[in-house]
Amino acid sequence: MALSLSIAAPALATGSTSASSVTTKTYPPPDNTKINQRDSKDAKTAAVTQSGKQPGPTADQQSNAPEALELLRRIRAALTSAQELSTYARNVKIVVESNQAVWLRGPVRSANEKQQVETIARREAGSTAQIHNELELAL
Repeated sequence: MALSLSIAAPALATGSTSASSVTTKTYPPPDNTKINQRDSKDAKTAAVTQSGKQPGPTADQQSNAPEALELLRRIRAALTSAQELSTYARNVKIVVESNQAVWLRGPVRSANEKQQVETIARREAGSTAQIHNELELAL
C-alpha cells in the first residue's frame, strides 16, 4: 500500500480550500525485503560458501544472557540520546553475542556517522570488545 500525502492551501479571501490548491504526492511503501532476505539464514549459508567468510548473527540469534542484554540496552540508550545522529543512525540494528561481540547493521547518512555509531558502541562495550561495523551508507 502506497502512502499519499495531500496538502490543501486555504484560499486567501474566503478562508476555504479549493480543489485547485490541493497537492497530492504518492510515496512507495517502505520495503526492507531485500535487506531482510540478505540477512536471512539461507542467504548467510550461501554467503559463506561464496566468500568463505562467516556473516554476522541476525536479531533472532541475539544472546539472552543478562550481560549481553545490558550491553545492548546501554548501546541503544547512548545512540538514541545522541541528538547529532540522524534517525537512521539512532535506529541501527544491534546484535550482541554471548561473548560480548557487537554487530552493527543498517543504513546511516554518512561515513562520519558510521564512525560515530561505532565509537559510541565501543565506548559502551569497552576498548577490548569486538565491534563488527556492517553499517551502510543510505542512498
